[in-house]
Amino acid sequence: MRKLAILASIILIFSACVNEREAAFEALHTMEYSRNIQLKAVSKWLNHQDPEIRLRTVETIGAISAIQGDVGPLKTKVDSFQTALANRLRDKDFRVRNAAAFALGELFIPSVADDLKSALEKEQNKETRLKLIRALGKSETAASPQWLLNSLESNDPDLQNTASLAAGVMAYRGHYPLPTVQSIERALALADSRPEDTWYHTYALYRIGALQSFQTVMLAMGRDKYPPETRYFLLKGMEKMAELVESEEFQKNRSKQGYRELYTAYRSAEFRETLKKYLKAPIWYVRIAAIRTISAIKNTPLLNDLLDLLEDPHMNVRIEALRSLELQNKWLARREARRIYKDATDWHIQGEALILLAGIQPQEALGHIKTDWMEKTWPEISYAIRALENIEVSEAQRLQREADEATRHLMTLADNGNVAQATTAVEVLVNRSRPPAVAYFLDKLKAGDLAQSTIIANYLSVMNPRPNDAVAPLIEAYGHFTAPRDLEAMEPIISALDSIGSSDAVEFLQSQLSNTYPSIREKAASALEKITQKKIARPEVTNEYAMKWDFPALSADSTYSINFQTSRGSFIIELYQDEAPVTSANFVQLVKDNFYNGIYFHRVVPGFVVQAGDPRGDGWGGTDYTVPCEYNDLSYRRGMVGTAHAGKDSGNSQFFVTHTPQPHLDGKYTLFGAVTSGMDVIDNLMIYDQIQQATLSVTAKQVPVAAVQ
Repeated sequence: MRKLAILASIILIFSACVNEREAAFEALHTMEYSRNIQLKAVSKWLNHQDPEIRLRTVETIGAISAIQGDVGPLKTKVDSFQTALANRLRDKDFRVRNAAAFALGELFIPSVADDLKSALEKEQNKETRLKLIRALGKSETAASPQWLLNSLESNDPDLQNTASLAAGVMAYRGHYPLPTVQSIERALALADSRPEDTWYHTYALYRIGALQSFQTVMLAMGRDKYPPETRYFLLKGMEKMAELVESEEFQKNRSKQGYRELYTAYRSAEFRETLKKYLKAPIWYVRIAAIRTISAIKNTPLLNDLLDLLEDPHMNVRIEALRSLELQNKWLARREARRIYKDATDWHIQGEALILLAGIQPQEALGHIKTDWMEKTWPEISYAIRALENIEVSEAQRLQREADEATRHLMTLADNGNVAQATTAVEVLVNRSRPPAVAYFLDKLKAGDLAQSTIIANYLSVMNPRPNDAVAPLIEAYGHFTAPRDLEAMEPIISALDSIGSSDAVEFLQSQLSNTYPSIREKAASALEKITQKKIARPEVTNEYAMKWDFPALSADSTYSINFQTSRGSFIIELYQDEAPVTSANFVQLVKDNFYNGIYFHRVVPGFVVQAGDPRGDGWGGTDYTVPCEYNDLSYRRGMVGTAHAGKDSGNSQFFVTHTPQPHLDGKYTLFGAVTSGMDVIDNLMIYDQIQQATLSVTAKQVPVAAVQ
């Protein structure tokens, strides 16, 4: 009987622990997705004896901290989170330490760097050390951090690779670790026997962009065994350095020692031949990077090679070569633009030729626009708008008559056509040397369109003198929007009211101090302080802004794949529902609802990303709801799929696919899938290519043989 009693007690204790864990997990899940954290409960769970509860709590804090940011009254919570997470860096469970390191990095604030560095000095687990180094890349501000030098000099390939990534992300953030360049170059040399690792180090050299690494980059460009990603980042780095060499400051000093040797190498036949070789690289995005590097070089001796690329089999390469001609030789550019405009069978190429011609031969381009383009519809008409943008007054040409005619055409296109056409034309009109009267733009605000309101608000912010009569129309437009879905418009409107500085906006701004979205409250408070010249108290407000996260859950035992049939062919995306459950469930629901059928790829940045998911077609649209960001510790390599957004928790239907590794996106955009088939189709997509149909496939996950046995 005594044994049975003991057994019963054990069972009761175990059941209580399981029940407590389930209750904690459920509460944490609600806190994470409602963005409303209960500090008292969280404090208890952070120090709980159950490591699973501690782990889930740290993950929740990391998600909420990253998403909310360091604004207003939330700063007290952020400070509390920082202290709590720093304590978990000493947790006995390495998984908790890993999660704490990631979460601290996601704060993106310099004050966490000391905690991370202190933990790195004592940490023995290699996986955790790597997490700490990545987090330091997001927070460190020192120019020569010892932790970075130690990692680069460690002779451990994993530490070196991660340290170079951290150095590159630091540079992207504007904190350039210049004293570490020599150590990064050494790590690159050591990685020569592991070509697949070399891109980490060339990425760092590219982001830092120091002229001291010119010789290293030039020599590395001459090696044949490097993979395409390495070559791409070498060229990106060389493009940066070419811009520095061509700068006025360098040219003034180029006869001095050090400058002279570098300039000699820069203009050498060896360098020219290396670039020429890259123009013939088998990978298309490497050829594009080579064209961009050559475009940065004044008086390039490679004009004939650029001309050859106008017949390249990859359309985006042809377009990049055409654009580069204008920077090198306007006579040649005019000749080729005319030829291509006449002979082109694809409207993308013809449109690019029109844009180029507009900047060189505006009268001729205006004739083509009036004759061939004004009756076209979206998206072809976008090329006419961009061509009209190029017809502008400059110091070199007296084009006031042509520029005024272009403005009239733009106003016609803004007033007649679909919303994407109108928005694109308005975006050009606000930047004209002689834009329409301010009343024209205030009238456009009445439509309550997200995109046009954003563009016009930004324009009104910089007008001089400030337009006091814009206050009422701006406030009226603001009434159409809700955070976080419409942050793109709401924040610029408040900024415009701040710039105008009228007391007429005070009552409205005071009402926004209780907005449930933190950045709106902070912007309103800052504007009030400027207008009233008084310190404004930030009231405590619960962050319960509207998001949708109650989608039917996806099965953990299934693989979800989406087949996208496009005008260029098919590609397949596999979803990562474990790492981004809500984002994946939203994506599946949209596919089931045929949301993506007929939608354009509205953004294509060759070598970077392709982006789709906007039913408007201009990049400003989406669903009528938003989904929460779900940042995870995955990395944006080639073919990764992420959620596009205009601010935290403002994403919904728009997604992008990366052409190349993009470490600076890690932890900033929800990564929720990867292309598993058809990456060649992604590579060949052009702007405004169309998704014809998206279909869902659900299959059972394959169980590893070892698990079955």
